[in-house]
Amino acid sequence: EFIKQATTQLNSNKQITILDFGSGKSYLTFSTYYYLTEVLNMNVKIIGIDLKKEVIEHCNNIAKKLNFTNLSFIYGDVIDYENKDEIDMVINLGLFLSGRTAKVLDEIALLKQETADKVLKVIIETCYLNDDQKCLASQICVDAGADFVKTSTGFGTGGATLADVQLIKEVV
Repeated sequence: EFIKQATTQLNSNKQITILDFGSGKSYLTFSTYYYLTEVLNMNVKIIGIDLKKEVIEHCNNIAKKLNFTNLSFIYGDVIDYENKDEIDMVINLGLFLSGRTAKVLDEIALLKQETADKVLKVIIETCYLNDDQKCLASQICVDAGADFVKTSTGFGTGGATLADVQLIKEVV
């Protein structure tokens, strides 16, 4: 359901690239690829990235056997992937909502440090947060060095609102 809803927001006239950082054995990656390409008939390219070489080789072999031509796996970390000048990152809501805000700040700061030459845009998914949480999340983004704070991916229960934009603007 979530994936199907999310695809309504995407431009189906061009290929969509999805990166799966920390893909591991890639059960979800394979399922997502199949669902998007075979069930929804979308033009997608999925790249799984992980630090376990044996897993990468195994997953590439499976993708080849399944003839999943636009599914590949590479060894490395987020810092090893070179693609574009801008990075959109969704804040780790699980950590944030459980009160582990220092860890959220560390994740954003590390990504910014490792990709310093790129523009980092952090999405806080305002539809899941109250006003105090929106302010705190925005401040964490600023403190971590994010270049932009964005309200929403458009995949949650609600999109950007004027009130959210004004609230974030007060913080950043």
